[in-house]
Amino acid sequence: MNVLITGCHGQLGNEMQQLAKENLQHIYFFTDVVELDITNENAVRNFIQIHNIDCIVNCAAYTAVDKAESNVDLCNLLNNVAPGYLAKAVEEIFGVNVEKVNTVRVQGKIKRMGATSGKRADWKKAIVKLTAGSKTIEFFDGMA
Repeated sequence: MNVLITGCHGQLGNEMQQLAKENLQHIYFFTDVVELDITNENAVRNFIQIHNIDCIVNCAAYTAVDKAESNVDLCNLLNNVAPGYLAKAVEEIFGVNVEKVNTVRVQGKIKRMGATSGKRADWKKAIVKLTAGSKTIEFFDGMA
């Protein structure tokens, strides 16, 4: 399976790179804005077609909360518009109809082992809801 990972230099993208080392059965395309500008719909479509992408994991996001108010347009483009381009790509790849995409950010838990403590990585996931009449995505059939 060819897997596109966006935002590969961020915290979540780095975690995905570590997970990829444990799952060598797939081919990964780790991208950041230099390799793929997800705010450019044509660039997204072309990248997916050229590399025969089967799965998309969007780790890209505008996360500089203190700068978000002064960069409203960029924040909106990365966090709202670009995921829509990726959703359109999912529709094209799998021939499904996407109703909505929700993203969830979860902060990593603090863990203690004896006198040592540390923090698990924060993570983000996207929940893609297909329309009622849409076919299922074969990859996920049988998963609960």
